[in-house]
Order: sequence, then structure tokens, then C-alpha cells
Amino acid sequence: MSESWAALAAMGGGAVVQAIGTDAWAAVRTGVARLFGRGETDAGTLARLDRTAADLDARPVADDPGAGRANPAHAWRTRFEDFLGALPDDERSAAEQELRVLIALVPRATTDPAEGGRWAGAGRDMNISAGDGSVAAYQVGTVHLGVPPDPTTPGPVTP
Repeated sequence: MSESWAALAAMGGGAVVQAIGTDAWAAVRTGVARLFGRGETDAGTLARLDRTAADLDARPVADDPGAGRANPAHAWRTRFEDFLGALPDDERSAAEQELRVLIALVPRATTDPAEGGRWAGAGRDMNISAGDGSVAAYQVGTVHLGVPPDPTTPGPVTP
């Protein structure tokens, strides 16, 4: 397997998991099933995708959400690697392109403000915590930080 297959398969696995619960899910779900069915919708792939979505939705909230559970993005990565690796060379290029199209359907999650990232997504609950004197935060809307005025100093009256 070439490095490009591995990278493409990893992106495909991540895209499947990121699409669950979003507007892109229906198109990604159908597209992956058609990819694995080589143009026909593969019922077994649809069932696997639905189980993946149900498993992610049913995960209990825990300190370590991945503890004792398989990583669904890794499982789909392996499926994509195996699929691409089993194709004849003349079919693989078209399948890689189809997978790239499916990956592009899923908006890339980013937290870099320079790229417009000001959001985080979660399939269910999101816990943000800090320890050992550190600070954790998530911005929702505009946040202004600063020292409030001393409450004992009278300020201007505002109507």
C-alpha cells in the first residue's frame, strides 16, 4: 500500500465519523455505500455505517471517551485501505477520486481563527475541563475579559 492510500484512507475514516450527525451525513453515507458497491448501493456497508452512527450516539459520557472502545475512524480507515488495496490499478484511481469527493463533503473542523474556526462539534456531550492550575474555556459568542470596576467607587449614572 502506498503512502497516498494510507493518507486517503485515514481522511476517509475521519470524514465518515465527522459526518455523523451533520447535514453531510446522508450524502456521505450513501456515497460510501456506493463506493464499496462499485456504483451500486452496498447494503452491508449501509448497515455498518448505521451501526457506527448508533454506537457513537450511544457512547456514555466518561472521562476517557475512548476507553475500552474501538476507534470508529480507525475501523473505517482500515476498511478503505483494504478496499483500495483490493482494486485493480485501473479501477483504483477512480475509486480514490470518489473518496476524495466524499471527504470534501465534510466540512473540516478547525479551531484556527485565521481559518474561520470558532467552533467545536460533538456527536453527543462535550466536556471541557482543566486541572493543576490550568484554564480551559470554550467561546460562545463575544467574550470580554478584564477587571471589573471597583464596586465601591461610584460611577456615572446611566439611564
